[in-house]
Amino acid sequence: MASSWAGAVLATGAMMSAAAGGYVLWKLGPTAGRTRRRVARERVAVTAAAGKQRAERLQYLAVAGLGAVGIYLAVLVLAQRAGLAFACALGGFMLPTWVKEWRQTRRIVELSEQLGRAMAMISTSLRRGSPLEGAIAETSATMAEPLGPVLRSFVDATSMGVTLTQAVEQCRTLPAVAGSPDFQVFATEMVICYERGANVVQAFEALRQVLAARRKYRDIVKEQMGQHLMQSLVIAGVGFFVLVAYSFMTPDGLGPLLESIVGQLLLAASVLGNLFLIRVTHLSLLRQTQRV
Repeated sequence: MASSWAGAVLATGAMMSAAAGGYVLWKLGPTAGRTRRRVARERVAVTAAAGKQRAERLQYLAVAGLGAVGIYLAVLVLAQRAGLAFACALGGFMLPTWVKEWRQTRRIVELSEQLGRAMAMISTSLRRGSPLEGAIAETSATMAEPLGPVLRSFVDATSMGVTLTQAVEQCRTLPAVAGSPDFQVFATEMVICYERGANVVQAFEALRQVLAARRKYRDIVKEQMGQHLMQSLVIAGVGFFVLVAYSFMTPDGLGPLLESIVGQLLLAASVLGNLFLIRVTHLSLLRQTQRV
């Protein structure tokens, strides 16, 4: 009799354990699935970011190498002096930082202009009654780089169960927008309005006016700094014109200068010095534009 009761108790316990396990799987299964998808997505994002950084480094090294080779061949063909060509080829290593700053400035300016259009589109969708996540999803489908992929990353995160605040914080760290103060302010406004229930349309309208004023001020800064760049170009152009005029006005041209190693080094220093002057002035223009 006791053994039959023990068997019944064990069977009942096994059934209850199975039922509890099924209930836990039914309740926690979707959450665990969303967590696994989010972890996989974050791993893919980290891997893609690391691969993109390596590709950018290789790209800048290729720019330096191609620039150096191009300058070397050009000077070698014109002057027929390998030493002078090699010295001038060192100017190719000024190009990577120059190109990097130029691309970064262009990206920041494009991002600022895209943010204005994106906020206008989001506001229009919100007025039609769309939720904020849906409005951002509609806007992301029409946006190109650099803002489009960032908004689509936000949409993908929210579709997998990530809250809006967490999705915005993840997007803040993306390389495409990490250096943009305009996007950081945009993200902060969106989070504050979402958490406190403020009027997103009014907040975006005020921010659009601020961005428009900043763009006007940025244009003024570019115009003023562009005058310094023009002065550097004029200085370099005058030196080049004098050198070319002297080569045509004298019987021997630049022959006496090119026959001497010291003369070749002086000529290379002059060329590199003018290039460095233009580079420094243009970099100042680009970095000042980024800070505005």
